[in-house]
Amino acid sequence: RDQIAMTNVYSLLDCENVLDEVKKHPMATPFLDPVPWKQLGLLSYPKLIKRPMDFGTIGKNLAAGKYSSSLEFCDDMELVFRNAKTFNLPESDIYVMTEKVEKEYRSQLAKVEPIARQSRKKIRTS
Repeated sequence: RDQIAMTNVYSLLDCENVLDEVKKHPMATPFLDPVPWKQLGLLSYPKLIKRPMDFGTIGKNLAAGKYSSSLEFCDDMELVFRNAKTFNLPESDIYVMTEKVEKEYRSQLAKVEPIARQSRKKIRTS
């Protein structure tokens, strides 16, 4: 059955500021643009990663008003990290960088005052 979780909702301006801060992290470089998997010869990338996401695309989505709420922004930020951890081995440099940048994201988001709390189906339990 589905379990309901409460999630913070933030202003999209705050999301933009969080993204700007995360992009300044010294290890954020691999996440700034779409993975150039063809140029890198990573032919398995599109087979493993069904929905690629990067900070540049998230920034464009914010600027274009494509997110109706911070929940979509947060989902895409999480997707960046999940994709990187799915494709890269835990001992790889990219995986380690992912964990550090993800920690920075969580730290920046924790500094932001939520504008609301919203219930959300989160975890499927048996």
